[in-house]
Amino acid sequence: MDLDFTRRRYALLCLVLAGLERGEMQSTLGRLGKAAMDQSAEPAIQASGLVFELRTQEDRRDLVAVVRLLLNLGVLVRVAGSEDAYIQNETKDVLYDIDRHVLSALLVTRRGPSLVDTLEQPADSLDQRIGAITARFVADTPEARNRELRQRLTERLLDDPVLYYDELDEDERAYLFNQRHAIVQRIQEATGLIPEMRAEGIAMVDPEGDLADQRMPSEGTEGHITLLLAGHLAERLSQDRAVSWPDLHDAYRNWVERYGRYWKKAAKDPDAGPSFCREAAERLASLGLARIEVDGVRPLPAIARYAVEAPRISRVSKIG
Repeated sequence: MDLDFTRRRYALLCLVLAGLERGEMQSTLGRLGKAAMDQSAEPAIQASGLVFELRTQEDRRDLVAVVRLLLNLGVLVRVAGSEDAYIQNETKDVLYDIDRHVLSALLVTRRGPSLVDTLEQPADSLDQRIGAITARFVADTPEARNRELRQRLTERLLDDPVLYYDELDEDERAYLFNQRHAIVQRIQEATGLIPEMRAEGIAMVDPEGDLADQRMPSEGTEGHITLLLAGHLAERLSQDRAVSWPDLHDAYRNWVERYGRYWKKAAKDPDAGPSFCREAAERLASLGLARIEVDGVRPLPAIARYAVEAPRISRVSKIG
C-alpha cells in the first residue's frame, strides 16, 4: 500500500474529505477526483500553488494514494473496480460505499469548524480558521490548567518520536518532571508503548512497530546511508553543534569508496552526495534524532544509540 504522503497528497486528502462530507452513501473514484479538482480551482487554493487534475497517471496516482488511506481507515469500502486499473486509464472507475460514522470521527479539533463563524470575531482567512479550530482554551482554575497540561504532554508523547525537555515551556517542564511516571504509565497501559526516559527527554517506544508512521530504515541503499549518517552524527554529539554539510559530503565520499559496490548505481554518481545526505538527514530529523540547520545537521541526544564503538577484547587466549 502506497501511503508515502507528500504535501500535495495531504492537501488532496483534505479536498477529498470535504467532498465526501457533502456526498451521499456511495461514490466513485472519478467523482471524488472531480470534486477535488473543482475545489482546487478556488483562488485561495490556487494561490498556494496546488494544482490538481486527472489527466496524467501521476495525478491519478496521488488520488489513489489518498483513497487507499481512506480504505485503510474504514471511511471507504470498495464495492467494485480496481484502483490500479484507474491509474492506467481514468475510464476504469471504482465504486465505494462511504461509512459516514467513521468519516464524522476523523476530524478531531478543539472547536468544531461549524462554530468558527459564531465567534465574536469571525475568521475570514484560511489561516485564521485553522487557528480558530486548533486554539487551546485558556484554563481558569488550577485543576483545569493541570488537566490541560496533562493532555498536551500526553499528545506530544504519543505524536513526537522523542519529547525533549528543552522543547517545553517552563510550566510544561515543571509538570512533566513531577508527573512523568504517572503520565507514561497511563500511556503504556493504554497503548503498549514502552517508555524510555533519559536526562534529555522521553521517548515512547513501539516494540511491535504497529503505531509508528515512520521507522529507521534498515534495508537498501537509502537505509544503509541513513544508518551511516546516524553513526557519523552520533560520534559528534558531544561537540554540541551542527555538523557542516561539507563534512557530511566528505564522509559520504568515504562511504562510497568503502561500501559503494553494494549500493545502487545512482548513489555512486560523483554528484549524488548532497542529495543523498539531505534525504538521510531529513529521515533522521523526522525521527527526532537530528535537526537540520542552515549550515549543517545538529545531532540530538537520542541519536547516541546509533554510536558505533570500537570492539573491546576482554581476554586473549593462546592457540596451540
